[in-house]
This record gives sequence, C-alpha cells and structure tokens, in this order.
Amino acid sequence: MMEQNPLLDSYLRQLRLPTFLRLYNQFATDAARNNQDAVRFLLALAEQEVHQRQHNMLQERLKTARFPVLKELADFDFSCLPQLNKTQILDLARGEYIQQKQSLILIGNPGLGKTHLATGLAAAACRQGRKVRFWTAAGLVNELLQAQDEHRLHRFIAATLKLDLVVLDELGFIPFSHNGAQALFTFCSELYERLALIITTNLKFADWVQIFGDDYPTRDGTGIRDYIHVVDLVKGHIKAIAALNSQKFEAGGCKAYNLGAGRGYSVLEIINAFEKVTGKTINYKIAPRRAGDLAECFANPDLALKELNWKVEKNLDDMVADTWNWQTKNPEGYI
Repeated sequence: MMEQNPLLDSYLRQLRLPTFLRLYNQFATDAARNNQDAVRFLLALAEQEVHQRQHNMLQERLKTARFPVLKELADFDFSCLPQLNKTQILDLARGEYIQQKQSLILIGNPGLGKTHLATGLAAAACRQGRKVRFWTAAGLVNELLQAQDEHRLHRFIAATLKLDLVVLDELGFIPFSHNGAQALFTFCSELYERLALIITTNLKFADWVQIFGDDYPTRDGTGIRDYIHVVDLVKGHIKAIAALNSQKFEAGGCKAYNLGAGRGYSVLEIINAFEKVTGKTINYKIAPRRAGDLAECFANPDLALKELNWKVEKNLDDMVADTWNWQTKNPEGYI
C-alpha cells in the first residue's frame, strides 16, 4: 500500500473529491501491481467519484421527497390485484407523464396498495433525477392553512412549482374545513398542467361532484354563473379585433366589453343538462356553502351588442353537447 500524500490530500479536499481522496491510495497500488497506465488509473477513480455523487444525489432527492416509508414497484404484488394493468404501471414508471405535466389518480378501497404504487412511481422519478414531494392530503392542508395565516401562501405555492412531481396521498379520508378545502383547491389549481401530480383516494368519481350550497336566494337554491360557448367567445374576440382595425378607437386607446349571456345558469341546471345530453345519471352531494361565494354572478353584454353587434348564439345544451362530443372523441385530452 502506498503512503498517503498530505499535499494531494489537501488538494483533493479543496476540489471536493472525497471519493478520490478515499480511494486513490488503494487504486494507485492496484495500478502499479497490474502495470496500468495513468489514464486507466484516473478513469477508474473518476468512475467511482461519479457513481458516488450520483448515489448521494439520489439519496438527497429521496430524503427531500419525505416519503413516510420508501416502497418500490419491484416489491408490489401485482398478483393480488389481477385487474390492475401491470404493464401500464411499469410504463408510467418511465416518467413520460411527468414530462407532459399530467395528473394520475389512483382510486380504490383502503389496503389495496395505492400508496405503495404512488410511492414507487415517485421513487422511480427520483432515480430519473426529478424533484419530488410527498404529502398526505391532511398534512398538506395543515401546511397550506399555516402558510395562509402567515401570509406566505404565494411563496409556498411558488416553491412547490419548482418541483417536477407532487404526490397527494389519502385524499378524501379526512374531511376538511371550508378554508382547508378552499386552500387545497387553490393549490391544485395552481399546479394543474404546470407539474405532474399523483393523487390517491378512496372516493369514486361519482362521489367527487359536490354542490356547495342549495339555500341561495336563486330559482333552485344553487349558485348561478354566466357561461358562454367557446365559439361565441371566439366570435366576440374577432369582432373586437375588427373594431380595433376599423379606426373607431384612437391609437393606443382601449375599451372593455363584457362577453356574456346576460343571464346565468345554476349548478343544478348544468348537471341536468349533462344528464340530458349524455343519458347518464350524475350523482352529487349537497355540501355547505363556501365562504365568499356569491349567489349570482353574470355579465351585462349590452355594450358588446350595441357597438360590436355581438351576442351569444349558443345555449347551455349546445355547450354541454359539444363538450361531451369532444371528450368522447378525445378521451385522453390534448395529445
């Protein structure tokens, strides 16, 4: 065994090459014994340094993800769930859904391994060099409410957006307060299509539809909002651009037009329209009102009619029919 070189040790510490420092003596002895040239000797040391750094970085990503228990897909017993598509799960582990900023929802009864699968997929993402964070739904809501009370919710969400993947476990196991539910909704809305999200829940999709309040002073007790067809919206923008190009406005001028139906549709009316168009029953639950929600909110489009000769041409049934037609033909969304 060769003697340690204090000056070399000092340089390696300054260069932050701990694996070089730990192994160069042993590797130099082996190289001399086997008549290896200097390049082979340095290559062997460099490989060990790189491998150690990759290992350390992976361990740091796994630690930062804060998994309650690290579970691997290789340890999941797919034979216990023959209806689960193993090929699809292993394909998801490649991480393309993360690159495309898609969301995954794992639904099932307690004890089936949803958390195991979510953790396994997230651990695979860590191994691909991606930044991951795991939360239980209850734990996340507590952190969101604390951030809100301390006036740093925006910074909390901004920090989360630097991640590649968020795992939200056990959604629906514990009911939230109104403020908690609203904070969680805001959080998920900000993340949507900006990073990948994995959600595990025991709630079936039929249990996800909730009507927040049925005791408003409206025609059926549910909130009313103004919705218009996207085609009407496009036509309104075209007419607005035409008005700008017609020199009706001074250079640099600006004018606001409300594009709306001038009437609203209630939550129940929208649900009924979907049932009528799809021929399917939509199960829903009445939940308490959300703080800050108005009973009615709709636009006054009179100025758009007067100056742009614009008004809506399509009704709620048209909107629902076209939405359902597009979704039926494009079940995977935009590809």
